[in-house]
Amino acid sequence: KQLVKDLGKLLDFPSEAVDIDRVQNELRETLEERPIRRNETPVQLNLQQRIGICLSILQRVTIISGGPGTGKTSIVVALLRALVRMGVAVDRIRLAAPTGRAANRMSESIRSAIHSIETPSDQDLRLGVLEGMTLHRLLKYRGGSVPFRYHRYNPIPSDLIVIDEVSMVDVCLMADLISAVKPGTRLILLGDKDQLPSVEAGAVLGNLIPGLTETCLSPEGKAKVESLLGKSIDTPATGIENKAADRVVLLDTSYRSEASILNLANRINSGDLETVQDIEGHKLRSDGSRIDWPDSKSGGFRWIDASGQTPSDWMAVLDSWIDHHFLKSEGGVRPFLGLIGKPIHSGVETESPEGSRLKALFEWLERSRILCLVRRGPYGVEWVNRHVSAKMKEATGHWGRSDLYPGLPILILQNDLSHNLFNGDVGVLLRSTDGTLRGWFQQGSNFLSHPVSSLPHFEPAYAITVHKSQGSEYDRVLFALPDDAEHVLLSREMVYTGLTRAKSLAVLYGTPECLKRAIERRIERDSGRDLWGG
Repeated sequence: KQLVKDLGKLLDFPSEAVDIDRVQNELRETLEERPIRRNETPVQLNLQQRIGICLSILQRVTIISGGPGTGKTSIVVALLRALVRMGVAVDRIRLAAPTGRAANRMSESIRSAIHSIETPSDQDLRLGVLEGMTLHRLLKYRGGSVPFRYHRYNPIPSDLIVIDEVSMVDVCLMADLISAVKPGTRLILLGDKDQLPSVEAGAVLGNLIPGLTETCLSPEGKAKVESLLGKSIDTPATGIENKAADRVVLLDTSYRSEASILNLANRINSGDLETVQDIEGHKLRSDGSRIDWPDSKSGGFRWIDASGQTPSDWMAVLDSWIDHHFLKSEGGVRPFLGLIGKPIHSGVETESPEGSRLKALFEWLERSRILCLVRRGPYGVEWVNRHVSAKMKEATGHWGRSDLYPGLPILILQNDLSHNLFNGDVGVLLRSTDGTLRGWFQQGSNFLSHPVSSLPHFEPAYAITVHKSQGSEYDRVLFALPDDAEHVLLSREMVYTGLTRAKSLAVLYGTPECLKRAIERRIERDSGRDLWGG
């Protein structure tokens, strides 16, 4: 009830008057005269993206939902560029997401877009300093009976707050966030309504988009958008008289070069059982334990049928995957081993050669990931990480009894305020020049390290659960289904979320029976609240 009340205060706050001519001029400059570029080509936003920008300018609260590659970040960049030109101070803008990885990805995407502009303005360049942060950092988590420094009586000092990966946010954390947003602050919520809801209580994003299948405009809202765009639009005005009208934008066009992954994931998410037969045409070729892994740039979706296979067969798949992605030689040299072999100073300048090596290492580690639905058993993260870690430990020449070694990617499992580390942060262990082992983490454009003995609880991160992967993207994903077709975690949302973590290559390992049961089962998790209050 308190969440509904606090959200209502934000929704009811009067929108500011908009200077139509000025907005048109700013949009013309940012979208047409100084566009962001992708592969040296100007990015042309589609109608739904432009509607999203207009609604975000017109409204105090806007929700933008779309699958991977549908251009949510492009909307945010265009909106930021327009608003700073209209007087919003960069130091009054906050970017946040539920996990550190998602927050870093958002700020890196924005920086990359800004750097792509041929002739950026001073306002554009100022946006390059924005750093994403976790929601806990945004709210200044401190523990205790009042866990956050920012709350309803001490709101976040900001004029614009952008939250990514909202589908991961549970009702309790969303309530803390909304209560800490001062009425009048512009709030943009981004996410994918088809992704897994939070593992905790409530499916907040699904409740913010109650049954909508397309962007919802009132007659008045449509007229305002048309005035900003300077043309009539085909999107029909609806007669819906609720607070969701003119505040929700649904994006359905993906611009990823490899669309087959999202197309298949969407079919699974819609309950299309014919998908089980159709994936037969996507089987990976293999010769015994040797698998012909496709080029990631054109890999798309691939399938390894686990019917009749044993854990030993799965072990051979893992060995082949690790050989291909971490241990493959190039000109007689194994590049990954070169990145982790040399000791590194505990204090590293971002622009130094060591900083460049760290950047390359983190980029390498984010290229591929093994995803599992379960934690235990041969197809769970604990078993997979043990197997892969042992193989990599041997490959890197470390024979000691410790399971920790340079090059081991790690996943933080609990918050640690003293180190500014939070559950879900990903790092890597490296040998320091003083001989000690330290955990390295990327926070924005900077790299921080701590002695491994002082780190909060962590585990290897060669494989992670689908839940932990939310908010992350990888070029290549190997996704293992459990061998039990009746496993409680098998659902279409789980498979959709796992597959859509992959940008270029998604390899699904499992039986047709398990996939069929996943497609047949939906996650029924509802917060039990009408978040729009009407």
